[in-house]
Amino acid sequence: MRVNRYSSIAIALCIVVGIAGYLYLSPQTPEARTIVLTEDGFVPNEISIPRGSTVTFTNTLEKQYWPASNLHPDHSIYPEFDPKRPLSPEEEWSFTFDKEGTWRFHDHLRSYYTGVIYVRD
Repeated sequence: MRVNRYSSIAIALCIVVGIAGYLYLSPQTPEARTIVLTEDGFVPNEISIPRGSTVTFTNTLEKQYWPASNLHPDHSIYPEFDPKRPLSPEEEWSFTFDKEGTWRFHDHLRSYYTGVIYVRD
């Protein structure tokens, strides 16, 4: 059986499309990430994670902090993403993102500190 040039291109294209489809449709493994509140704001202030990932918030300031979803002050866009109280300076708070979307957040006590978490399926 003889394979011409167009058949080779078609086969190569099918392989590339198949691999791309597999990678696109493969489930993403949840991750554990940390976001730290510093004098300069949240670091990192923007992350992308798979759905089901847990983000832990910590603080280097010697002040209370309160990471929560927008909108300030009622945290109504993703109300579960809210510890519902100020955290002590040395206290960590973790949240598992089970909803896909773009989730903007802020420090409820100093709302000029902001960030965004992209949760992909």
